Amino acid sequence: SAGTWKLGWWIDPNSGYSSGNGQDTEITVASKETKTYDITLQKADSTIYGKATKSNGDPMPWAWITADSRDPNEKKSADFYYFTNGSSSNNNGDYQLKVPAGTYFVGANMWPGSGYINPKRQKVTVDASKSAEVNLVFRVADATISGSVKLNGSGTNDYVTSWSEDNGYAETNANNNGDYILNVSKGTKWHLKAVKEVDTDIYKSKEF
Repeated sequence: SAGTWKLGWWIDPNSGYSSGNGQDTEITVASKETKTYDITLQKADSTIYGKATKSNGDPMPWAWITADSRDPNEKKSADFYYFTNGSSSNNNGDYQLKVPAGTYFVGANMWPGSGYINPKRQKVTVDASKSAEVNLVFRVADATISGSVKLNGSGTNDYVTSWSEDNGYAETNANNNGDYILNVSKGTKWHLKAVKEVDTDIYKSKEF
């Protein structure tokens, strides 16, 4: 029917191709109009692999490993083209990600409340002939940072991320009232900010 539609797509990662950023694309059609929209896929022929471990060297099983082409320190609009992929480490902490050739920021996380601090993201460049090994080490949290986030004067659910000056990384989601708790470590300075996406707009707090 006539109107503005949001077109999205998904490709089986086992197909060997990337579906891209997964963001919806707006297409407006008039009554009785036929519109063609071509979708370009990228071949996921490059490999990022490694192991997730605890600080004592033991494997970290079932950690969620991600490779994201967006620099976490750059501001991008929500319709910026990017690629992201993720996979769980196995029972021995090993993981492997298939991605298109390019530069990625590789990180890992456990569920909020797990008591672990996420490893520092690592930047790597890969192509079909050049794989990258990225080993990720989780630390035990022994402190918390809590607070609330507001948008236009009201509490809002959003993403809260932080980094420490000794290369730690922690993240969580605020609840619908804007309240959040970050698991962190003592003895270092932490910097944090909040990010919220609404349609194609991205709101970011200043970094504290």
